Amino acid sequence: MTELAKDLGVEIEFVPADWKTLLNGVVSGAYHLTGSASISPSRAKAAGYSTSYFSLATVPLILSRNARQYKDWNDLNQAGVTVAATLGTTQKQQIKPYFPKAAHKIVDAPARDFQEVLAGRADAHITSNVEA
Repeated sequence: MTELAKDLGVEIEFVPADWKTLLNGVVSGAYHLTGSASISPSRAKAAGYSTSYFSLATVPLILSRNARQYKDWNDLNQAGVTVAATLGTTQKQQIKPYFPKAAHKIVDAPARDFQEVLAGRADAHITSNVEA
């Protein structure tokens, strides 16, 4: 974002925001753009997107000590496994169809899903490859 501001010849001001209100901030004029919203039809109807310059994907993150237990996505889609995601994110919408057999833990703020895994209250969390 800093480089984009330089290219545009403008000053940049970073504004704290929550995922659940990210789009509202753009639409209301609280800020001009965000560099972290994944593409969805509902967001595209309310705001707009520039041409993407990278590929976005959803990835699961686990504790390294559990790498042998959870080798692929199917290992996470099991009864007795808890997968976390953040409210207001694309991953929140993906958690049910991707992991129908697992328990789901939806957290309110960014980085809380990481904390759920670190604390042992979730076995994995899903996020974007960029955040990961």
